[in-house]
Amino acid sequence: MGSFTLLATPPPYPGVAHPRTWRDPYFYPPKDQQPVWLRRFPGDVAAVPALYTAADGQFTVTPGQGYALSAPFYCFYQWKPM
Repeated sequence: MGSFTLLATPPPYPGVAHPRTWRDPYFYPPKDQQPVWLRRFPGDVAAVPALYTAADGQFTVTPGQGYALSAPFYCFYQWKPM
């Protein structure tokens, strides 16, 4: 039976790169004031245009002139850059 020795330091954790398509808002938040496409639920659902604000972690959707809907990032399933 062989012997095992412990490393002096643990091996480096592999870095997480940005996915190429839809992204999770918790693990991969957009840049501040970045326009994005948002999905609220998983699957083949419609995406809406929105704007991300990093200061408060909210997405703002403007469905029409004079209207704005804001919600925290955890209310959305995925986002994708415009």
